[in-house]
Amino acid sequence: MLAVLDVNVLVSAAISTAGPPREILTAWVDGRFELLASPALLAELRDVLARPKFRRWIGTATAAEFLDGLADATLIVDDPPARPDLSPDPEYLELVQAWAPMLERRFTKWSS
Repeated sequence: MLAVLDVNVLVSAAISTAGPPREILTAWVDGRFELLASPALLAELRDVLARPKFRRWIGTATAAEFLDGLADATLIVDDPPARPDLSPDPEYLELVQAWAPMLERRFTKWSS
């Protein structure tokens, strides 16, 4: 199974040792699904974790390790070209743009 996690879920998993986001991350580490990421998603995660308000939960070194681990262990897909016609919500649009083309190729491949 393939999954894309929203940056908010990844941030919550990085800063907390309990709760649903951490359980989702643990399921990925345990091999229950394959995690997909794009350069844009990883860049957004890096930007969010670098915000000073998160220092009380995660240090810069730990955040860097978390990001490096994700980048090394996820299936990285290219950022797709912009498709402003898909949604007026920029965050939703980024997710759709990032994953729809790759997932379409995978599902087509699996269904053949």
